[in-house]
Amino acid sequence: MIAQKTCDRRKNAFTLVELIVVILIFGILAVAAIPKFVNLTKNAKRGSDDYVMGALKTAIDVKQVYNAANNIKNSGGEYWPEEAPFSLLDPAPPVGKDSEWGNWTADVWRQFKPPGESYWTIYCPHYKNSSAQGRIWLYYYKGPNAGKILINADYGI
Repeated sequence: MIAQKTCDRRKNAFTLVELIVVILIFGILAVAAIPKFVNLTKNAKRGSDDYVMGALKTAIDVKQVYNAANNIKNSGGEYWPEEAPFSLLDPAPPVGKDSEWGNWTADVWRQFKPPGESYWTIYCPHYKNSSAQGRIWLYYYKGPNAGKILINADYGI
């Protein structure tokens, strides 16, 4: 009777070899899955940036139609809005202030109009000047590229 109880306990338990095999299988699956999750984060950031830029392009187009309907022209005699691009979005994503321009660690959008130029430079929130990562767009409000938002640089995320 005692021997029978010992056998019953063995049938209800896993052997050490079985446990090690299961742990190894989980380890192999984890090694295969981790790179996929890392890419998901990068893809999410890129998708978020594309969404904001799409909304910005739509806001610029709407403002251009409004300006044309009301005969409001920019300094180049065109209807494309000359003001800061993110001022056209309501609500706008977090945009860095000019006083924070050197603070590249903040995850905010940046917009900058070089003096004397007919475009705005737009930096995504993942742009880091020191490590050259992120994307930069140019929004032209006059000239041959007026109304276009073009990628100026793509350093990856």
